[in-house]
Order: sequence, then structure tokens, then C-alpha cells
Amino acid sequence: MSTDTGSNGNTSFHSDVDAASKLEALRNDASQHKQPASGPPDTYFSRAQRALGEELGRYQGLIRGQQQIVGQGPVPYPAQPNHPFAVDVGNVERPLGYSVEDLPDMTRVKS
Repeated sequence: MSTDTGSNGNTSFHSDVDAASKLEALRNDASQHKQPASGPPDTYFSRAQRALGEELGRYQGLIRGQQQIVGQGPVPYPAQPNHPFAVDVGNVERPLGYSVEDLPDMTRVKS
């Protein structure tokens, strides 16, 4: 347990800054973190779309249509071959060939 009074969580925070300076700092922070009203929001995905091909320099026009961003659209999977697991046949079970109701009682042990 610390004996330092400055680290006590139950005491209020003391600051020598006046209220006008705090309000000015708060307004400055709000103005700097404001998103521009025009255009789409700035996200990692939109940045990736804008930067697509920039690493290629002057040759980016040659490959522009071949590059893609992961997660941009559905992934084209090839068609599965024709086998039993490729088709969902539902919950079909073959009959056992005997009735489970006709089985002998297995709860008692014969001595």
C-alpha cells in the first residue's frame, strides 16, 4: 500500500489551470479531430482503395485491374467436384433393419 497522497484514488484531481484555458484546449482538440463533412469517412479500407498500385509507380496503369483488396468482395471459389459431400441431401438416415423398441432390457445384470 502506497503512502503517497498523490496516488490516492479517492482524492480529487488538483490543477492550477483556469477554466478558460481548459475550455480553449477542449475546443482545439474538437476542431482537430473533426471529420470533413464532404466525402466518405476516412477508413483503413478507403485508404487501401486509394493507395492501390502506388507501390508500382509509373507502371501502376498496367496492373490496375488485376490487383484487389482482400475483403473487397466475395471470393470466387471454383465449383466442387461431383461427390457425396458436394451436395446437401438433408437429414436422411437409412433404416437399421430392426426396431430399437424390440431390444432386450439391458438395465439388469444377469447373475
